[in-house]
Amino acid sequence: MTPIQNALPGSPERRYTDSHIQTRNCVERCIGVLKERFLCLSNVLRYSPEKVGNIANACAILHNICVAARLDFNLDMLPLQDTDNHLEQGNFDQRTNRDGILLRRNIIARYFTN
Repeated sequence: MTPIQNALPGSPERRYTDSHIQTRNCVERCIGVLKERFLCLSNVLRYSPEKVGNIANACAILHNICVAARLDFNLDMLPLQDTDNHLEQGNFDQRTNRDGILLRRNIIARYFTN
């Protein structure tokens, strides 16, 4: 999923793009918190995708346990993400790009149109 470049202010496309940017920023900040707390996540994990997913899930669970136990962790150390530089379009093959654009249009029509 990608934001829409040059979406008109107030349009469903702009609301979608704003929501996309805010969501991406939140997700990137969460990933940053996990990478800060669990340094193994900052490097390439040379395991199968399934095992990497299990490691990431375990780190998220351990992080939540630490939060619930009020173990000290300074979140202010982490930089805020710049939300303006996330409008680049990826390089995908035409079919993937076409399918993605169609899915994005459906999401905008369903959730961002009055």
